[in-house]
Parts: sequence; C-alpha cells; structure tokens
Amino acid sequence: MAASFALVAGVALAGCGGDESGGGGDTSVDEWAGGVCTAVGTWVTDIQARAADFQTAVADVTDPAAAKAQLATFADEVVAQTDTMLSGVEAAGEPDVDDGQQLAADLNTGLAAIKPVFEQLKTGVAALPTDSPEAFTAAADELTATLNQGMQTFSNSFDEVSTKHQSDELEQAFADNDACKAISGST
Repeated sequence: MAASFALVAGVALAGCGGDESGGGGDTSVDEWAGGVCTAVGTWVTDIQARAADFQTAVADVTDPAAAKAQLATFADEVVAQTDTMLSGVEAAGEPDVDDGQQLAADLNTGLAAIKPVFEQLKTGVAALPTDSPEAFTAAADELTATLNQGMQTFSNSFDEVSTKHQSDELEQAFADNDACKAISGST
C-alpha cells in the first residue's frame, strides 16, 4: 500500500501544467510548485509511515479489539493529515501560467477525491468485528482492497489533470524544486 501512495504523488506531479487558454494565477510558478510539493510531500511521507502501522495492525491479529483501536487511530490521523494537505495545496494559490486558475481548481478537485476514500475507511474500521481474529482479518482485508481501489481512482484523477494541463514551465519548476524531487524520488 505504501507504494500506492508514492505512485499517486509521482503521477500527481509528473506533468501538471497550464495550457494556452488564459486565466493565469498570481503565484509564481516556482513558488506554486514548491507549495504544492511541500503539502503533498509531507502528506505522502506521513501516509507511508502510517500505512506501515495499518499493515502491522491487520497482520497476524490475535487481539481484534486492540487491532481495531489501532486502525481507528490510523483512519482518524489520515483524515486529519489529508485535510492539512488539502489546505496546503489550496494555500499555494494559482500558478502564473496560462490557465493557471483552472489548473489549480482541477488539482484541488483531484486531491479532494481522496478524502472520501479515507472517510469510508473510518466507517469501515468502526464496523470491523472483534469477536474473532479470523472475522476481523477477513473484514480488514476487504477494507484494504477498498482502500487500494480508492487510491487507484485517486491516481487516475491525476492522469486526467496531467493530460489536460501541459506546460514546460511548470514541468521545469517541478523538476527543479527540492520538495518535488523528494516526492518523485529524484533527490
């Protein structure tokens, strides 16, 4: 699952850019790329760390109630981190490129698509059975599959943004920014 989060970040930032239809924002391209990458990068790092906790909680369960409590904490923290990331990306503003306003709106919409996935996870965790380790594990495996499916949907939304908005200037800003390099793994 941690690989899914890294994939999402890489896809999200690989090709976003403005097209030639006007509507540029008021944030420099370099500043915008840095703001977006810092917010998303912090989120990805935190989610990856928490994903390890999630995997530990669902592996070899002997105490379903304790595992459920650990998963509930995971879900709560992931939703809170997602809210922080969404606020950070929104605070980055709109890049000063052609169609920068639409790019920012599309990126914010694409990122916001992950929050319902984590909220669904919270609901699923609350419903996990604790009467037997086997029942817990089976239900937790279903949650993992649902989470992975949600992450794929999230990733697909970035493919759409990347395809819609192409800009050499933004690609260069992402390539040059240290926070962006950290997300893409090219530091």
